[in-house]
Amino acid sequence: MSGTESLATSERLFHIMADNILDGLAIIEGDRVVYVNSRLCEITGYSRDELLNLDNFSIIAPELRQNFKRDFGRHDLSRMSEEKEFEVRKKDGTRVIIHNRHSHLLDESGTNILYHCEIITDITDRKQAEENLVALNLELEKRVDDRTAALKETNEQLRRRERELEAQAKSLEDLNAALRVLLQKGEHDKNELEEGTVLNVQELVLPYLDRLLQQC
Repeated sequence: MSGTESLATSERLFHIMADNILDGLAIIEGDRVVYVNSRLCEITGYSRDELLNLDNFSIIAPELRQNFKRDFGRHDLSRMSEEKEFEVRKKDGTRVIIHNRHSHLLDESGTNILYHCEIITDITDRKQAEENLVALNLELEKRVDDRTAALKETNEQLRRRERELEAQAKSLEDLNAALRVLLQKGEHDKNELEEGTVLNVQELVLPYLDRLLQQC
């Protein structure tokens, strides 16, 4: 196999592998996109030709673009790769959130960037799930707080009712004590009345009867 044929075979294998990975792939030379795989087309909604002819920053959400200008000249060897999450705008205008893993291919001197390699994963569903989970947790926390507040209020009402019942029980106890005093006094007054009646009979009625009997 000639060198040309070997190169063509390697290129076909590369395309087959690149088009069958689950992530989007873009290779940038200078400031021009020179390769994209099928998955990146699915993520962005653009065809391969459209992506190759786009400015490599044009699909990034406009308000975020200024943070993603690459250093296409000399390279900081301490930053061979980086990862970021940001929004890109699809062809139909909708936005997706991507996780972007960026790395460089350097020239032989190791100081200049030849190619940028971007591995792009659509994490929109995951982010939405995370947001939904956060919202659900906040809702659950609110329900717990509301339930706790309701239980606290119920406990306060029960304590107030308990104090009211204790006060009513004390009032009934005092009333019962007063009734017992009145009953005792009534019994005492009854006995005194009975004793007074007997004494009156003995002192007033019986002598009078005795005199009547003596006259007969």
